[in-house]
Amino acid sequence: MGGSIQLVKIFGIPLRIHWTFFLLFGGLAFFGWSQTGSFSYLLWSSLFLLSVFACVALHEFGHALTARRYGVKTVDIILSPIGGIARLDKLPEKPWQEFSVAIAGPLVNIGIALLLAPFLFLIDRENTDTFLNLLWNGNLPRLPVLLSSYFAASLFILNLSLAFFNLIPAFPMDGGRIFRALLSMPLGRLRATQIASVVGQVFAVLMVLYGLWTYSIILAFIGVFIFFSAAQEYRFMQTESLLSKETVKRLMRRNFTLLTASDLLQKPLDLYLQGAERNFLVAGDTDEVPIGILPEIALMDALKMEQVIGIVEDYIIPIHPAPISKDMNLREAYDLMQQSNRETLVIGDDAGQIIGILEMYQIHFYLQLQQRLKKS
Repeated sequence: MGGSIQLVKIFGIPLRIHWTFFLLFGGLAFFGWSQTGSFSYLLWSSLFLLSVFACVALHEFGHALTARRYGVKTVDIILSPIGGIARLDKLPEKPWQEFSVAIAGPLVNIGIALLLAPFLFLIDRENTDTFLNLLWNGNLPRLPVLLSSYFAASLFILNLSLAFFNLIPAFPMDGGRIFRALLSMPLGRLRATQIASVVGQVFAVLMVLYGLWTYSIILAFIGVFIFFSAAQEYRFMQTESLLSKETVKRLMRRNFTLLTASDLLQKPLDLYLQGAERNFLVAGDTDEVPIGILPEIALMDALKMEQVIGIVEDYIIPIHPAPISKDMNLREAYDLMQQSNRETLVIGDDAGQIIGILEMYQIHFYLQLQQRLKKS
């Protein structure tokens, strides 16, 4: 996510914070100081805000570490004023795995609340009873008194609120993902996602309306975010479903130009301008063993220059990842392209010979074609 800053790596997972968090922190500090002029309140409110984000971070690590058990890596965890997100590199394969990953976050918050419970209800019982009575009657004191006198109790309620709010079946929130996982078992993931996304959008509209009614801008913003995210998740699942039905063999290009490292750059440029190929396989000068790929972006940069100079070898990038099988699932190949940040994959046979290439634009064209066929 743009505008995020990495704080630390925990269990090998980068923990990032969005720059708007500092804006929120500064705004709350200024508001508190201007209202109370109390340095003590400033400390308590700062400590509470940091505790909130620590609880959100632990919630997201619950997702990430559970996903790791099923072979799913977490790209990073990002914290922002509206919550956190653990960005997984792929979805868990089986519905029960998705169920476990989705429910892990709320269970972490319930666990934190349970850890606080003995202190609140055994050691600080009188203070806790007072807090709960005030909460039940809607007579909570102003923040300076609330945070200094009922800090642990506030944290207890916060974690329970985080858990139960996230369990609302508003896809793609945790509750929505749990709902989809349960639906996936009898219906399959695509149909389950379609239903979950519609239900999620209904909840999103209700959140927006309630947020506007109660002047809760953050809740309304969360509702808008959920509404569009639900639609995006369904489109993503449609793409996954289409690609899962095909293998690389269906789209791979067997007719390709094999350049040599010493070729002048003008040669691939001429071919590129003809529109036949975008990325080129490059071999060494002494044999036909590929040593790299000349990417389209290098050709685009060369076209911007007044004079095209140099040889192909100056512009190639290594072949990465290693050549793949023509029988690989197209969805796996697409994921591999995204993870390795490559526009081209090289396809080899069992003997290690290069038999074709697959380019990202071919996959995009295939998806667009399927959408047009579906509409016609």
